[in-house]
Amino acid sequence: MAKPSKKSVPPKQAVKPKAEDRNGKRSAPPPKAKSAKPNPPAPKAVAKPATPPKSAAKPAVPEAPPLPKITKAEAELMGKILHLISETMAVEEASLTPNASFRDELQIDEIDIAELLMQTEIDFGLHSFSEADWDRIQTVDDFVQLVMKRVEAKRGRRK
Repeated sequence: MAKPSKKSVPPKQAVKPKAEDRNGKRSAPPPKAKSAKPNPPAPKAVAKPATPPKSAAKPAVPEAPPLPKITKAEAELMGKILHLISETMAVEEASLTPNASFRDELQIDEIDIAELLMQTEIDFGLHSFSEADWDRIQTVDDFVQLVMKRVEAKRGRRK
């Protein structure tokens, strides 16, 4: 007698029977064996700094007025005045910013300002400063501008 032929199934399409446990219940197929090659590590995410979108409008910031051009002689005079303040009042030149207040930030009182003005008169050969001049001096820039005007006026008289 001839055996009935079984349909041949190509090996790729073969279906594996599910394993049964002792109670006759079917269970999930056994786990696949791990391959010898480990998977490469996942690339680490690098945090990029947030950049504002290019289309975003920048807030309107008023531009500062252009600084007046000063000559080399004016720059030298300004340096001498700042050095005089620094030496006479025992203050570091780095702290002598234009808006630095003599009284509040630099802790220079009325008597110290009077001493500074007298030393300026001696060093630059200027006429005495009035009390009104003393009262107008609030910041380093006020003092520098006052002395520069006096020195320029003195140079103008010499010509």
